[in-house]
Amino acid sequence: MQRQSALLLLLSGLALGACGSGSPDTRDGSTSPPPTVPPPVQTPGYKVSVAVSPQPDYSNRYVDRANIIDGLRMVPSGVVFVTGMDGRRRTIIFPSLFFQDPQLPAFELLQNDQQTYELTRFLPVTMGTSRAWAAIDPGASSKKQYVVVDHGPEYASGYETWPFGHVWTLTDSGNGFEAKQVSTVPGFYHSVTVLDVDRDGREDIVASNMGVKAGGIRRSIHLFRQQSNGDFVQDADFMPAINFDGTGAVGNGDLDGDGTAEIVQANYLSDGGPNDWGGVRIWRRSSGAQYVAAVTLPRDGLFQLMGATQLVTVDYDADGDLDLLVSLEGQTPDDQSQRYTGHGVELYRNDGSLRFTRVTGAVFSPNYWSSRRMSYRELAITDFNLDGRPDIFLQLNGGLLDFDGTINLGQAILINAGGTRYTALDGNAQLKVSLPLGNASRGPLYLRYISNAGDTNHLFGMLADGRPFTITVRYSL
Repeated sequence: MQRQSALLLLLSGLALGACGSGSPDTRDGSTSPPPTVPPPVQTPGYKVSVAVSPQPDYSNRYVDRANIIDGLRMVPSGVVFVTGMDGRRRTIIFPSLFFQDPQLPAFELLQNDQQTYELTRFLPVTMGTSRAWAAIDPGASSKKQYVVVDHGPEYASGYETWPFGHVWTLTDSGNGFEAKQVSTVPGFYHSVTVLDVDRDGREDIVASNMGVKAGGIRRSIHLFRQQSNGDFVQDADFMPAINFDGTGAVGNGDLDGDGTAEIVQANYLSDGGPNDWGGVRIWRRSSGAQYVAAVTLPRDGLFQLMGATQLVTVDYDADGDLDLLVSLEGQTPDDQSQRYTGHGVELYRNDGSLRFTRVTGAVFSPNYWSSRRMSYRELAITDFNLDGRPDIFLQLNGGLLDFDGTINLGQAILINAGGTRYTALDGNAQLKVSLPLGNASRGPLYLRYISNAGDTNHLFGMLADGRPFTITVRYSL
């Protein structure tokens, strides 16, 4: 009984010490500090901001300004993001009327600290249909250089008169960017990649084409070797074994881990002819700076109805091996009423030994979209949610953009979920963006990926009235 009374007294004392109005006593007579209040929990999420530029004055000495505005919508891939020797970012745009003349001059937009743009000058160069571009490593030089490929206008008079395109470089050696034509015979250039083919320390240009004028080299991949003076000269002896076919896209990457990059080509729409070799082909470097066909993947999945517009080497599952991601255009399985009804992707997993498995169905659902819902030709690889895995942004040029000034960016953002699935963020309300259309008669013309810096991704767009804008997407953990 005494033992129980003592226990009750002890518990009562503890209760009073915890619940009483005074501060608890300590052995030295001091007062304990108040309990620490934890900071509020931060919920991961996206913050989106928009900066719309004033409408540039498109007046120029080459064509009527109305032609420039009309030509902005036709070639969204003709938007090149460059950084000059002064460290400032620029966007060079190659507008086109696509089916008809006049040919339109390129122009340069200079980006300021507020993420808006001002038109600084027109360039004396035209491209009927600029299709792709890539940065060229300047090596020991301090110049800034890029390559742009063009397949030329698609005149409504008929493809028998095509092609009219060329390969170009954009170079800033200290006095601003200047354009220089690299190819000599017109071609239907559709894609480009850069790599050091001959191991001389200088990056060369590898471009795919779907046809050349008389006198041109009738191979679907052309090499332009960089010379010691920085010029590029076509190599007529490169890859003599390759067929002359409709290659839609070309890329490169070290796919087998031997320290040397392979060249990868992806086929365009099938014509049913004898040269239709399959969907994707990998060329491996052999002796003498030549490349031989090492792997051919068949026309599986969307390749049966579509053709490639872009090929990216990316380690989507973080296993240390580069995989193959292809963007395509053509007919969807749901709609074959005309030649082009949608867009899609195909994914091939690499085991590190040049053995590839098509995993599209397991990783993407869906893997194609109607042009009416989401139109795009190229995609961009970035990291939206800071998990270190490659996410995808579908670079829009229709569908979601056609109706009003509200864009659900989440439908075009595909998040890499642990290297096993890509999932769209279409249900994320934080990614719905409203644009001030002003007097524009329709929504934005296109939306392109610019760059990633830490927790922030930058996108570039153009309104129908010719006003450039940027969207900044920031993710907070």
